[in-house]
Amino acid sequence: MPNRFILLLATLITMTSNVIAQDFMLTREANIMSDSDEISLTRMPYFSSSRCGKGLLWDFTESSTSKRHFNIWHQVDTVGRHLQLTDRDITYYQNAKDTLLIVSKESPLYKITYNRPILAMHYPFAYGDSLSAPFSGYGVYCGDHPFKEQGMSTIMSDAEGDAVIGEDTIHNVLRVYTLRSYSICMDIDSAALDSARLKQIIKERYDWYARGYRYPIVTTVTSTSYDNMTPLGTKQTAYCLLPDIQSQFADSVNEDIRRKDSLAAAEQARANTDIIHYTVSQSGGLVTIDYSLDSDADITALVSDAMGIVYRRTHVHNQSGTGYNLTLDCSGLRRGQYILYINVNGKVYSNEVAL
Repeated sequence: MPNRFILLLATLITMTSNVIAQDFMLTREANIMSDSDEISLTRMPYFSSSRCGKGLLWDFTESSTSKRHFNIWHQVDTVGRHLQLTDRDITYYQNAKDTLLIVSKESPLYKITYNRPILAMHYPFAYGDSLSAPFSGYGVYCGDHPFKEQGMSTIMSDAEGDAVIGEDTIHNVLRVYTLRSYSICMDIDSAALDSARLKQIIKERYDWYARGYRYPIVTTVTSTSYDNMTPLGTKQTAYCLLPDIQSQFADSVNEDIRRKDSLAAAEQARANTDIIHYTVSQSGGLVTIDYSLDSDADITALVSDAMGIVYRRTHVHNQSGTGYNLTLDCSGLRRGQYILYINVNGKVYSNEVAL
């Protein structure tokens, strides 16, 4: 009677391939703006992309064709606020635990401080996450005109997939949608603000983030103004900060993410590659595997029935080469159908064997 033992399928066929990446989510360490970064954003034609869901494919091939740019600078001040500076304005951000808030803004024309800051981002943030919060603030326009803003800010991650940029395909792309709906009232007398004529703003923004890169690779913004609910006009812009530009930044956190993803992808590719070339032959109860190897390999061969009962098993290690063979002696087994499993560095092949 042959020695019989039962192995669970998970241990019978051991797969060693790695998962390239889990579901991508934004984190404070990898995605908040970094001190001293100077960024040159490329303007691109505006496009509409409201489709939501998983497994999407976005084609940004034309995003790198424009030569129009504008710059943004990031700094951290002495009280820990993150400053985003352009040639027209400054926005002040503050971290409150895991939430990024806009606490004030200023330009040559206005300055505003928010007593209820604007929700900008929450960390971590993954596909399907959504968060809303009201905001309000008081400021001064043109030196002596008081004004007030109040409204609602909503952020949600509504889509994920891959992005095509030129000849490259970027995997693990997460899109974040931001909606800010608010009103502005202005008067020469701050006491009259509550009864002043209102202007409404609806601002929609889409940011495409790619795993391993700190800033969005593509952004679109639509801003529509209303006067007492009468549309005044809409402004639409789009710009990009492509991965090959971001990879030049001094960013050890994302460099490490890209390195680990690259190693995992290479390991996955190796696991998916056939390095063994083999044939199976039978002579009586002898099952012989003749094979060659493109690289060094650990090989486990076993014969089992359909129930997973293993009757014969052998293991060898070979260097790359040709002319190899191994034989499993199945003499004495009951006549019937069996399965020959061949595990080569974690990749499993199977053949039916009739004894």
